[in-house]
Amino acid sequence: MYKKILLAYDGSEAGQRALVDCEEIGQWSGSELFLIAVMPPPISPIGGETWEYSPQNDVAERSHYKATLDAGLKRLRDDGLKADGEVVVGSSVDEIVRVARQIKADLIVV
Repeated sequence: MYKKILLAYDGSEAGQRALVDCEEIGQWSGSELFLIAVMPPPISPIGGETWEYSPQNDVAERSHYKATLDAGLKRLRDDGLKADGEVVVGSSVDEIVRVARQIKADLIVV
């Protein structure tokens, strides 16, 4: 039985289906659900090997990812499930693995 499920959630159509699947698994197994929204680092290429950091883009991006994450958490909590989550920044694979280890996830859903 799964005790902790990690869902990398982006709000897409596939992400919505994965959320529903995790919701069903959580209901019959009594699992704790943990959602993460993985935001890419807030830098962008501006030519050649030059990169630029934009605080305005960072705030807007973070707000978007937080809103998406909050919508997924609300759905799960409204259905009576124990759910928590956070926005993380970095490489998707690295962040998913890091958080899975941190929370000791039994199942990872992407």
